[in-house]
Amino acid sequence: MLVKAKAISEEKYLHQYTEFLSQKDNYESFNSEKMSRKSQLYQNELELQLLKMEKQETGDRLLTDLLARKNELCNMVRIWKEKYLQYAPIEGNLEFLGFWRENGYVQIGQELFSIIPSRDKMQGEVLIPARGVGKIKVGQTANVKVENYPYDEYGLIKGEVQSISRLAHKVQVADGANTNAYRVMISFPQGLQTNFGKDLMLDFESIGSVEIITKSKRLIERLFDNLKAKIEK
Repeated sequence: MLVKAKAISEEKYLHQYTEFLSQKDNYESFNSEKMSRKSQLYQNELELQLLKMEKQETGDRLLTDLLARKNELCNMVRIWKEKYLQYAPIEGNLEFLGFWRENGYVQIGQELFSIIPSRDKMQGEVLIPARGVGKIKVGQTANVKVENYPYDEYGLIKGEVQSISRLAHKVQVADGANTNAYRVMISFPQGLQTNFGKDLMLDFESIGSVEIITKSKRLIERLFDNLKAKIEK
């Protein structure tokens, strides 16, 4: 209409129309590129999620395989220990009870060796009748006399009550009767040196008697105890 009305020349009109079509093509190309990029972005996000899922699945599978192999190895070690190792309830040195050679035969139930505790970890085990255990407390002093070392020559070892069993169990006394007794463990914080300054060589089977001091004594009472012990000897 502008051309017919001579408001714009035909040449200028064609130029502007051509430019309009070019801008339109550019706009449509831009929208197409935009949609293509959105589609590509969506595809990339989808691939990223798939990679994350694959990574998680791979990690879970590897962890499961690792735990399975660990359990298998631990089981093999346990079986090997049960087959080839022996465990002792105490720490110490091993002493064979006899002469042994490689590939020798062993009878079922035959004693092969003993564990001798180290001197700094030696403990005493005492059985106390039920009627007298109420006075005994952890930390009380225990005077131990060893059977193989006469008291008037070697003296006694100072010990300390370490623990008292919570339950009594039946034991057989000298006359063959059964009585209820509690197990009391004695530790030796000062080692195995007696009050006479002599070191005793004890083993796991050493036996003796113990006097647990349940109350403090005066000096005169202690002297009387020593005199009484010498008279009895």
